[in-house]
Amino acid sequence: MLTSDPFIVVTKIPLGSVPLHIQELCGEAAEKYGIPVEILMAIVQKETGGTYNPTAYNPESGANGLMQFMPDTWEAYKVDGDRDGEINIYSPADAIFSAAHYLSSLAGSKVDIKKDKDVVLAILAQYGGNSTSTAALNYANNVYLTALNFSQLDAMGLSGLVFPLSGMSLANVNSAYGMRYHPI
Repeated sequence: MLTSDPFIVVTKIPLGSVPLHIQELCGEAAEKYGIPVEILMAIVQKETGGTYNPTAYNPESGANGLMQFMPDTWEAYKVDGDRDGEINIYSPADAIFSAAHYLSSLAGSKVDIKKDKDVVLAILAQYGGNSTSTAALNYANNVYLTALNFSQLDAMGLSGLVFPLSGMSLANVNSAYGMRYHPI
């Protein structure tokens, strides 16, 4: 039993910091497996430290890829997310779909990020390692809070965060700091 609150303060991470192709893959996997898209994006954010490097490797744990799978877990839950006939831990689509498959099997059913908080925290703790360890519980809380941050958009898609708009082109934007590109 923990003697202190395992919650970690998470700074706001702009949704726009998640590359659009990663957002789209997370959305497709979320729809297929019933895992909130925000959870998948938060895991990618946490596991890569915001680098979104699909070939990431952790020498301490032996975890690989965008979603930092351990070899045995990968073998049990791997999915051909991009349907190219090859299942590759370093493919963002395969890794994200495999993570959604794994989380879905842990949850047993579709989950809601706000209504099923205890279930979400439990599956995230298992995803983060030994589900009863302090480190795994801290991991679960950190990912959950990041996911909540991603989910807090109003009906207009506004939360004070900036995100890319699909189908929009880049336009020149002038400011006191000079020319820059902006999706408009």
